[in-house]
Amino acid sequence: LKSNDALNNTIVKNLQKSKFLDTLCKNIFISNDENSRLTLMQEAVSLNKKYDKQFKQIKEAVKTNRLKKESIENILNEAFSKEMISELELSEMLKASQLKAEVISVDSFKADEYKEQK
Repeated sequence: LKSNDALNNTIVKNLQKSKFLDTLCKNIFISNDENSRLTLMQEAVSLNKKYDKQFKQIKEAVKTNRLKKESIENILNEAFSKEMISELELSEMLKASQLKAEVISVDSFKADEYKEQK
């Protein structure tokens, strides 16, 4: 089955709301470990939500060629150098991007690794 993009967008938007995330997490064990996947996911969602406006402005700047289309780290550093974001925003947006990549990478694997497990 091919996924429905509208449904995926709805799910992602709902997960960005703390009410939905809290509902999903209320009956599960939550570790006090600051490096647990759930803690990282919650922090990633929080930071990405906090800087949503800035991420959208940067995305638009890339789209209109005001910023070079490169890695997110380079794009954010260029945005900082052009005074589009503050030093604090740069630091936290880099962290948000890194956490997002780390959370997503949990389920990533190479095809060979998968075949070996079968």
